[in-house]
Amino acid sequence: MKFADILNHLNPSESYIDCPDVNTERLEQFIRKMLSNNDAALFVEHKADVKYPIVSAASIIAKVTRDEEVEKIKREHKLENFGSGYPSDQLTVQWMKKWINENKEFPDCVRKSWMTTEVMMAEKEQSKLSEWFGKFKNKTNTF
Repeated sequence: MKFADILNHLNPSESYIDCPDVNTERLEQFIRKMLSNNDAALFVEHKADVKYPIVSAASIIAKVTRDEEVEKIKREHKLENFGSGYPSDQLTVQWMKKWINENKEFPDCVRKSWMTTEVMMAEKEQSKLSEWFGKFKNKTNTF
């Protein structure tokens, strides 16, 4: 949807889109349904950064910009190294587990819509069976 939002805002005559999936037609059809300019040429390809220098350049710019933003987040929130910030990064997952165990919730810079975040929050909110047994034992002294 963000691809379509950007294309509708910029209204280019042609666009090169690096498709994260090998099924490029599915993404192209999905985007086209939301475009206001149906005449725009879309070049939707998996690994488009290998074939099109303009996509390679955009990819490099995006990575450098993202890395700068991650460093800015670390400084602003006074956070220790949390890795790349991707939920597939084990350093990031370890940082998230440590943070949520020590705090009530994640800082606002953590994406709440990630499945990784949702699972950790659900685990934090769910009481443990051992906690329940402990409360039960302390109240009845018969367990």
